Amino acid sequence: MPTAPIKLLLYEKIGLNAVSIGESSIQRAINHRLAKLGIIDINEYHALLLEDSKELRELIEEIVVPETWFFRNKRPFEAFVEIFNQHILPKRINKKKIRILSIPSSTGEEPYSLAIALYEQGMKPKDVEIIAIDISQLALKKAKNAVYLENSLRDMEDNRIKKYFEKRESGYHLIKPIQDFVKFKQGNIFVGSLSPHPGYYDVVFCRNLLIYFDREKQQTVLEKLYRAVKKNGALFVGHAESSMVTENYFSRIGDANAFSFLRNSVNNKLKKYSTTNTKANASDQLRTVKNQLSKINKERSESNKKSAIRESQDNNKLSASLKKDLYNGTSLSFRPVEKLITEEKNQEALDLCEQYLERDKNSAQGHYLLALLKHKNGEVKKAQSLLKKAIFLDQNHEAALILSSELAKQDGDMEATKSYQRRIERLRKQSKDLC
Repeated sequence: MPTAPIKLLLYEKIGLNAVSIGESSIQRAINHRLAKLGIIDINEYHALLLEDSKELRELIEEIVVPETWFFRNKRPFEAFVEIFNQHILPKRINKKKIRILSIPSSTGEEPYSLAIALYEQGMKPKDVEIIAIDISQLALKKAKNAVYLENSLRDMEDNRIKKYFEKRESGYHLIKPIQDFVKFKQGNIFVGSLSPHPGYYDVVFCRNLLIYFDREKQQTVLEKLYRAVKKNGALFVGHAESSMVTENYFSRIGDANAFSFLRNSVNNKLKKYSTTNTKANASDQLRTVKNQLSKINKERSESNKKSAIRESQDNNKLSASLKKDLYNGTSLSFRPVEKLITEEKNQEALDLCEQYLERDKNSAQGHYLLALLKHKNGEVKKAQSLLKKAIFLDQNHEAALILSSELAKQDGDMEATKSYQRRIERLRKQSKDLC
């Protein structure tokens, strides 16, 4: 079944890179919609998607709604409280409302977790506003309803559950004082601006979104986040994404498990961008149109030739595009591993990472990810050995240097810790000088 034109459409509309979530996931979503509508011809369905925005939203709903839960990966929320009290609250002027962005907000667990953390610091809705944005209308509806099952509370302490939820037959109902912190909005990160004006948000949580995009789209998102957050405001990303956040935009703050950054004062690469929403939007739209014209012609001419080969492959095998990237040695090929790590499917991620490394033995990113997984399993010595290989393959692999520094510090090897820290500082200085 030739799905290439549909994958291209998803890329253009929401920036989704099919490799990042797996070809089979998109295929299942398409098959489900075809069965629902009673359509057999894939070309007919593609034509429908081009004409019917509602059906396009239905397909997106099938693909993008991830599993999430309250206080997922607790350390970033602890770091959020620390940064809020040390960097955000002291700079509050005239009791001006503090603004926080959560994108994607999914079914609400993340922004509500932030609200609980703020409530426990004595904040009230008049003090702080959390803007929660997601592309999925279905997810937003569930978020606004604020009723959850036990699975969404699995990382919460019993006393917190009792304090902030009312248990009823339909589930756990979040109390209104916490709901009042959050305003939910439907939005696409690639359409329009994230904020009414530059430097609008004090804190941005954008976790587990960059992993779905290719390098070009990641750059676009980072530029938008940079414009949206205040000078010295904070950004939080997922742990598989921290190496994607460059010193051109943000500087790391906190420990290696916080995945938190502060916005840099000036970014020379962004000086060419207008601070007005109109010019930024026009630039995004123009780039999208140009990509669309060139890619559609190329993709459509090749899709029929390649589809028979592509669709006959077993779903468990690497896709043709993934193999191409893998043998080219690019980090893109390891994005499915990064996604599994983000979803905390560590054993699956480990198995897939080892499988990829058999085919690409010289991937620094692959060795780093395997080291990260070994460390999670308590295999510290193995992790350190893999990190050395990653740094040998790429001496500028910042994430590998940071994790190496943390492990050396835990071992009490201060000489090695300082050595890694000096290398990280030099790398960051070089990055700044290039700007």
